Amino acid sequence: MFLRPSRIPGMSVLACLCAALVPAAAPAASEGGASAEARTVGEPPRPGAVTCRTGCSALDGARTGSRVQVRGERLQDVTAVRFLGAPGAQDDVDAPVAVATGRTAEAVVPASAATGPVAVLGAGPARQARRALRIGDPAAPAMQTALSARKVYYGSGRDATLDVFVPAGVPRNVSVDVVRVADGAPVARIDTDAVAPETVVSVTWRGRALGGRVAPEGRYAFRLVGPETVPDAQFTFLGHQFPIRGKHSYGEGAARYGAGRGGGSHTGEDVFADCGTPLVAARGGQVEFAGFQGRAGNYVVIDGEGTGLDYAYMHLGAVPLVQTGDTVATGEPIGEVGDTGSASACHLHFELWSAPGWYAGGSTVDPLRQLQAWDAASGVHTPESVRRAVTARTG
Repeated sequence: MFLRPSRIPGMSVLACLCAALVPAAAPAASEGGASAEARTVGEPPRPGAVTCRTGCSALDGARTGSRVQVRGERLQDVTAVRFLGAPGAQDDVDAPVAVATGRTAEAVVPASAATGPVAVLGAGPARQARRALRIGDPAAPAMQTALSARKVYYGSGRDATLDVFVPAGVPRNVSVDVVRVADGAPVARIDTDAVAPETVVSVTWRGRALGGRVAPEGRYAFRLVGPETVPDAQFTFLGHQFPIRGKHSYGEGAARYGAGRGGGSHTGEDVFADCGTPLVAARGGQVEFAGFQGRAGNYVVIDGEGTGLDYAYMHLGAVPLVQTGDTVATGEPIGEVGDTGSASACHLHFELWSAPGWYAGGSTVDPLRQLQAWDAASGVHTPESVRRAVTARTG
């Protein structure tokens, strides 16, 4: 794999001890790369919602022998699903997991299961899923839908998903339009094969519009096609997550992009946060480089999927959680805020490179507006000044 020179531009004199920096040879690339699932082995599971899948009486209704699914993160090591029933442990019953991946765990409802919450068993104590299951209730007579999340990020692996319950009767096809909320215009249609009665099918939109291009950010809705009167399920679709997952503040003056310094200018934006604050990939894609450079410290460069842009994260506090060649998801942890390299304060030095990319003919661009927009949309300890600035620009 061809590696670009790891020349790191000058950074803020408030945060760095360096002035003008010179090119340096990049360390050798790591061999291979780990999957996102492999990078989370042994970490506690994070269950989300639970739904019935087959033999169902409703989206949240099951019977003895029904197959149910828990969605979430880090579920690959889940060994059992616990049906908690009423308060107290006297009616708790475990069912072994039949299928487990990083995002889902499935089990069959045992005969003694009772209506109530559901939990997963894996590393550490049992962790409860959102939504309870009703066991043994009469079947719902009409189609039902439920949305996986109200906010989704392109390339995160947690795509916009609509669960559709098909009631008793005959198998039927399910068709769903994805429409823009602003004008109702369809951007995609998703069709299924015939779905068996009393089954829940999941319809997933991965953020691609007609023609295959990534859809613009905004408000969208799933709309069931057919005679059933089911309300639209609305959600927000975003292309990026803000990379710092905790309290932060933006640098001023010499910390801003383009600030002058001896013989050069600042080619990134400095965002300050406590050392150890988690960092995630603002946009998923392939890791161009992950390693160490004397002045940048621990750093990561990611080729953003579908953007033509490269994203650089510098001064990480420890060895990055990803390796050169890895494929990462939007929002996937890549490290933590630090002060490694030529830095005198804990912060993220963030660079955005235009096509064709990082030291391959591209150039840095001012990332401040993008950072502030991602920040306001992500809503994690976003400074009020950022919300006001973004609102003023977007109306």
